[in-house]
Formats: sequence, C-alpha cells, structure tokens
Amino acid sequence: MLRSQPIGKYLATTFGIQVSKRLAKELIPESLRQWGRMRIKDGGDLIQARGYHKLRWDGCDALFVRYKLATDRLAHLPNADPDFYGKSYYGQLKYLFELPLPPQSAVNPEDEPKSLILAFILEAETTVDDDYSYEVAWYDGSLGSGEVVDTQTIQCAIGQIKDGDRWWIIDKSSDLAHLEFV
Repeated sequence: MLRSQPIGKYLATTFGIQVSKRLAKELIPESLRQWGRMRIKDGGDLIQARGYHKLRWDGCDALFVRYKLATDRLAHLPNADPDFYGKSYYGQLKYLFELPLPPQSAVNPEDEPKSLILAFILEAETTVDDDYSYEVAWYDGSLGSGEVVDTQTIQCAIGQIKDGDRWWIIDKSSDLAHLEFV
C-alpha cells in the first residue's frame, strides 16, 4: 500500500510547506479512497492502476503512462532562482487515490473541505536517443521508488516492447503517431 512519505513530499512541493510527522499525520488519512482505472479527459486513453489490477494472461496492460511535470533546470544550483519547463516522464501507474484536504488547514485555507485526485507512479529512468531520423526513448526495465503526481499531469497510456536488455517506449500520441505517407 501507499506510504505517507511520498504524499507528504507532494504536499510540500505543491503547497510550499514543511511537512513534519505531526502535520503529515494531520493531513494524510490512514486509508484513502482508491480507483482501479481512469480515462484521460476529452475521450483519451483508459488507464489502469497496477496496485489495483492483476496483469492479464497475455501480458497486455494499460499501466504505463506518460506524464508531464514542471521541472527546474537549475535544481542542482541551490541558490539559483527556479527556471521551470515542462518535461515528459514515463512510468508505471501504481495507485489512483483521493486525498481529502481538511478545511482551515495548511493546504486548504477555505471553510469547505476539498479533495485532490492523485496518482502514485513508479518512474522509469528513460534515455532518449535522437540518432535516428526521430527521437526514441527506452529504459532498462527497472523502476524508481515512486512519486505522487496530480492525475491531471497524466497525458496518455504508452506501450513498451522488450528488446534484449532494453524496454522501448511506444508513445502513440507523439508526432510520429500522426504520420501521413503521400
């Protein structure tokens, strides 16, 4: 099951607060409402959460996703002002869950409770090769420890093909998915 540490990290990053153990206990309930799948808005892909579904007998699944986050180009320089840009990441969707935000709290100053719909994704450290006439992405099959993101950052389901010790990313939403041969 999902631990509170990655949720606390998400809250700290998103709301610019320090999340102590006491505050984490106050903001993060012991059990969270979960979903097994979601559809990307505007008729997009139907994706599944691996922590909720077993793999199909044929190994086909809709568990891997592309998501886009604001990334600081200068994160390695602690005293520099942030310089954000949108960067795409790939990973296995593990959990989809609702995080209630209590009213009058560090993350919700309003009088009414609110909720966030979040995802826990095991990130794939990808390498992008542009030696070809187009960019291709691959990873070595290992997945990271995971991060919590807003579900609105998930852009699409992606495929993957194992070739030797590499897993090639098949992103049908890329520019190549819309090629027209004349």
